[in-house]
Amino acid sequence: YQEARNPKTADRIIKSIKAGFPHLLEKQLADISASQIEVWRNDKRKSGMKEATINGYVSTLKALLNRAVEWGLIEKNNLENIKKLRSDNKRIRFLNDDEQERLKTALEERTARIKKERDNANLHRVMRNKPMLPEFKKRTYVDHLTPIVHLAMYTGMRKGEILSLKWDDVDLKNKTITVQPENAKSGKRRHIPTNAIVLNMLKTWKKEGGTVEYVFENETNKPLADFKKAWMNLLKNADINNFRFHD
Repeated sequence: YQEARNPKTADRIIKSIKAGFPHLLEKQLADISASQIEVWRNDKRKSGMKEATINGYVSTLKALLNRAVEWGLIEKNNLENIKKLRSDNKRIRFLNDDEQERLKTALEERTARIKKERDNANLHRVMRNKPMLPEFKKRTYVDHLTPIVHLAMYTGMRKGEILSLKWDDVDLKNKTITVQPENAKSGKRRHIPTNAIVLNMLKTWKKEGGTVEYVFENETNKPLADFKKAWMNLLKNADINNFRFHD
């Protein structure tokens, strides 16, 4: 199978089969039955696996068996009549007014706390004749988290779109942000107008952030990969539950 397909695609399929169906690896293809897969699906649903994930595994296995039929390795695909599980991944979760205020307050408190910690750290360094760390006193933002959250809240941009955003796509003069097609889930370019909060944030972050190509970068000037820990801590401090960045 691997020799007949793109190696990367074949590797992905093989990994999926091994991860999803380790109990089938020693079986003959013709011996894999629909009833076995139904039992497997029920077990996975009980364990909490999402329907979409289950469907993905089963679809991969069905495609493999279809190819085996084409090549004459088996007479028929025993799974061809298995239907996809219904899945509802269109969960809608909005912050109410109180949660929005708590989130903003938590961001402000986080900034104040980090500034205070930096001041204490520098005081320690002065007393020990060590070089001081960059001061945060006069800065609006101590790191990327507040700008990222504001960008998401006021533009609706997805996480991947935010992390892949380049300064070339930010037009401060015309107050627009362009999401390039290669970074958009739809595959289409779109232009987003910015309100005063986002516009002022971007202007300030451009001065303070020290980023070069991407709006949000790591220490090696590569696009920031993630901010999960900071985000989860923020939600905890804001006492907001059952809320994802995607929401």
